[in-house]
Amino acid sequence: MLLVRDFLADQVVLRSSPPETPPLVSVILPTYNRYSGGLLERAISSVLSQTFTNFELLVMDDGSTDGSYDLIENFRGHDPRVIHVRHERNCGLPALRVNEGIELARGQYLAFQFDDDAWRPNALKALKTEMERHPEPVVVVGRCHAKTETHELTFPLKDLNISNLYLENLLANNSVLLPRHLVSKYGMYDCHIAMRRICDWDLWLRYMKHVDFLAIDEIVSDVYGANPDSIGMTVPYDLPLIRYFQHIPRNHLLTPGCWRDYEVDALRIGDVEIDNNLRQRLYEKHILPFYLKFRHFFPMIEGFTINPPVRPKTVLYAIYGYDATSEIAFIHYDALSNQRGNYKAFFQFIGQVSPNYHEDADIMILVRPHDEFGKIMCEQALTKGNPLGVYFDDDLLSLYECGADYAFLAPDTTNYQNLVEIVKSADAVLVSNEFIGESMKRLNPRIVPHNGCVLQEWLPAEVGSPVPGEPLRIG
Repeated sequence: MLLVRDFLADQVVLRSSPPETPPLVSVILPTYNRYSGGLLERAISSVLSQTFTNFELLVMDDGSTDGSYDLIENFRGHDPRVIHVRHERNCGLPALRVNEGIELARGQYLAFQFDDDAWRPNALKALKTEMERHPEPVVVVGRCHAKTETHELTFPLKDLNISNLYLENLLANNSVLLPRHLVSKYGMYDCHIAMRRICDWDLWLRYMKHVDFLAIDEIVSDVYGANPDSIGMTVPYDLPLIRYFQHIPRNHLLTPGCWRDYEVDALRIGDVEIDNNLRQRLYEKHILPFYLKFRHFFPMIEGFTINPPVRPKTVLYAIYGYDATSEIAFIHYDALSNQRGNYKAFFQFIGQVSPNYHEDADIMILVRPHDEFGKIMCEQALTKGNPLGVYFDDDLLSLYECGADYAFLAPDTTNYQNLVEIVKSADAVLVSNEFIGESMKRLNPRIVPHNGCVLQEWLPAEVGSPVPGEPLRIG
């Protein structure tokens, strides 16, 4: 068991005398062995040359051995805004070092830079100016120019909403400015070994459920991809495992008051066990290689086993797009189901489900299946002998009667025929009301009523008095 506090024991903070007034912005820059090639110098220089100057720069040196120490100290000697946080032992967890910087930060706002990227000179000014236009808590996102050996692009390329963000990460970590108090409410980066590659994406998803993300139409940062020793090139990208983590409540575990007791190598996150083949893969592909690389620093992990113990079963529900149904029909039940030791659920977009999904999940539930993707998933489940459920919160069999927008589900269409075949083949048909159940029953008698639920915290604290003759509206 490795706790965050195990990685903080050798912390040394090197700073000049801090100004009496805290800076407005704290910039956090984690680094490891980026001195050669001038990458670290470019990153630090791009911060210190900002047109907006009321900031501190915390450079989190994760045990560099290549001359980075002297370079950072040289910057610190010439600019008192630089704070050098030095570790002799490399931990290999950039999110942990960023969180450490957040813990030390004194600014009202937080911004992030990385040792192989850079800012445009007006970055902080542009982000801060937009932030100050909004009295309510928001996350401000600038545009980023990304460049690899083969192509260039500028993003975000899509609207910043939770549906698009669940599909893919839309923003660069070094193009964001956020209020520091958000970390006390919703937590910091998840520094679990499994989340090394996508910890920023995960944080934005967790925050977007609580605060607005506002984009400005100005390029503020440059990102240089495909560095051979970067996290993106050396750590496996395991989307099913990522989705599983994304559906585990973790905010309370990652606040500044709690995160030092967070287990970065745990197979159980809070009250949730990592189950099935995901557990095996998490251990073999992520945790075990980490142990082998860093065990000389942490004797408490000596004696680790090759295989983890087997845990209970999992449910994969496949959806076409992220919407309220995902929360109301599945996620809100998930914590209780897991607490009872029944099942742990996670989702995938239906077009991203691997043919080998059965290695990660014992049961699949297809949400509103009707097209070729749904048919293929159904056939795969039947071929492999895996239990298959389908979920409907609309009567797709008669939806075409509602007008031209739903003509794609008319009885003479391929979609309709797919729908009929899928419903007939399913082991169970979950329906959100009795009318849908009656419609589906002619194709499949195995109807399971399923009531969605709304969390109490989503409801308003007070409900106004109803107007006579009008329905009571909540929210």
